[in-house]
Amino acid sequence: MLALIFPILAARAERRTTPRNVAILVFDGVQVIDFTAPLEVFGHVPLPGTDDRLAYNTYTVAKTAAPVTTWGMRVAPAFDFATAPRPDVLVIPGGDVRAVENDPQVLKWVRDAAGSAEIVLSVCNGAFILAKAGLLDDRRATTFAPLIPSLQEAAPKTRVVDDVRYVDNGKIITTAGLSSGIDGALHVIERLDGKGWAQNAALVLEYDWDPGGRYVRAALADRYLWFPLDFDGDPIEKTGDRDRWRSIWLVRTAMDRPQFLEHVDAILQTNHPRTLRNVHWTRVGGDRSNESRWRFVDAKGRPWKGTARVEEATGQPGQLKLTLSVAKER
Repeated sequence: MLALIFPILAARAERRTTPRNVAILVFDGVQVIDFTAPLEVFGHVPLPGTDDRLAYNTYTVAKTAAPVTTWGMRVAPAFDFATAPRPDVLVIPGGDVRAVENDPQVLKWVRDAAGSAEIVLSVCNGAFILAKAGLLDDRRATTFAPLIPSLQEAAPKTRVVDDVRYVDNGKIITTAGLSSGIDGALHVIERLDGKGWAQNAALVLEYDWDPGGRYVRAALADRYLWFPLDFDGDPIEKTGDRDRWRSIWLVRTAMDRPQFLEHVDAILQTNHPRTLRNVHWTRVGGDRSNESRWRFVDAKGRPWKGTARVEEATGQPGQLKLTLSVAKER
């Protein structure tokens, strides 16, 4: 019973006394956490004056009634486009969106449902579906960290930002990747039912909710290490913050230390505009046998330094330890 979970409080006059419909789009390849996390979050707010009814009636919607397949699970949508109730809140998750963002029927349903909804919430690269539907024009938006430059290319009329966990434009809210959908859903509850109920839902979920969204992967310094690393290795450590980052890899290779360092240097000096927005690394020194030092300037003109260091992996024959680090210069 909800009474065992939620505090008994007097209903606030501004809260709605009938449930809001929350429609969650699903499709083949939908990211599991993108659609299930908001579904879970909206299930933890009671309807005012009741102890056994919910403030949000959540349901999944797909183009057809056929089950969708994703990540080893099959999901039977509650409704298809023709039978779905009108949503008050529309949730557009991400995942493999390539087919749906180019499907005229999907885009029409999204536009029509969004037109009458109070709030539209995208999660992760679900923002690309909103962009294709024309719903992000002249708005701010965010998405999954590595796809931020791609969203800017796909939505040139949108101001894409990389330093927040979600962006609230009023009606349209976009979130960053994956677990950010939890924050987005809690923010919707905060707007519609009040901060206390959003905090209460977070407590029930045992989720450390930070309304300010200080953890934003796209703002972390590891974004400057999103290179297509061409080697066979395992990550040993990935740690840092917005001003510095260190990644350590255990690498299996037949190359010796100088050869492998040369291989890494070639990767670092290659321009990767899709993830690094034309950031160019320039080698400035180092011992060519085991270390190279670099400098680069970020998109805001701030100088950074980077280091690539290759060492023998202790007790691991045929393996090397690669340490990549970056730090903002003071």
